Amino acid sequence: MQNVNALVEELRAALLSANSLFINQFSSVQDNIEHLLQSNSPLDGEVKQLLERMDDRIDDLVKKVRELSDEISQ
Repeated sequence: MQNVNALVEELRAALLSANSLFINQFSSVQDNIEHLLQSNSPLDGEVKQLLERMDDRIDDLVKKVRELSDEISQ
């Protein structure tokens, strides 16, 4: 039984670590998107809309991963 508990704790730690990496990577992507949106470079309307949608979806993904991390931590 101790082996199972140890494996569960190892899995929990690995999932939390993976979630943190995911959040950090996508936060970096969001920073790049925001920089593009705020830059003076002319963006085609469709490109700007795509970047805004990507930014929104990344927000949603990060929220879900954070919720998952909270559930795993409990």
